[in-house]
Amino acid sequence: MKYFIARNVENGEQSLYQSDNARIEKDCYVVVSDYDDIPVTAKVVEIVSRHKALTSNFKPIDIIGYVDMSSWLANREKELDSIILIDKMEQEIKRVQLMDKLEKYAGKDPAILELWSQLNGHNNLDD
Repeated sequence: MKYFIARNVENGEQSLYQSDNARIEKDCYVVVSDYDDIPVTAKVVEIVSRHKALTSNFKPIDIIGYVDMSSWLANREKELDSIILIDKMEQEIKRVQLMDKLEKYAGKDPAILELWSQLNGHNNLDD
């Protein structure tokens, strides 16, 4: 039997719970009953020892169920990786478009040509 303190995600209240589920650890989610016996989600904030749980002023409450978040978290991680990759690609496209634009205008304006040369590491004074 595991004993733990979980915080209701809706109202923030904490209570002492117990479960036979070996997967329960800190920061996982469980389904518990609120005061009206309505199922609500709670986050495990602390695993407590059997001694501490049984000598507590409160009787440990059985949970309704365990919420397996591993597949959701894996999918969310993939989504975030895709978002980051797309953002990097967009930034690179903007940089390439800017470089093309600057190169085009460098042929039309001597001031831009000077700046273009500096950007590319060239020095017009040597010419």
